[in-house]
Amino acid sequence: MTASGEYGFPKQLRQATEELESMLLSDVFSKLQQSFAPEEDRGADPGHETLSGIAGKALCDSIAAHGGLGIGAVLSHALTENDPKVSG
Repeated sequence: MTASGEYGFPKQLRQATEELESMLLSDVFSKLQQSFAPEEDRGADPGHETLSGIAGKALCDSIAAHGGLGIGAVLSHALTENDPKVSG
């Protein structure tokens, strides 16, 4: 018997789709940040990119962990739709 997580999906599947959603959000966040950050701010501080990347990753992980855009849930549902072992 597999350990079930949120919505009855297997915990490992939920974690994997959550991580995928976090990576997608992180990429979008990074592109948005590059688009809206003034040119002069990008190289002003040597640790700016590192700190910004860490903060962006933490933000995207948190968003994905709380449902995000729903991409993880849709993927989990699609991958387990015909699996009789998964309730939901």
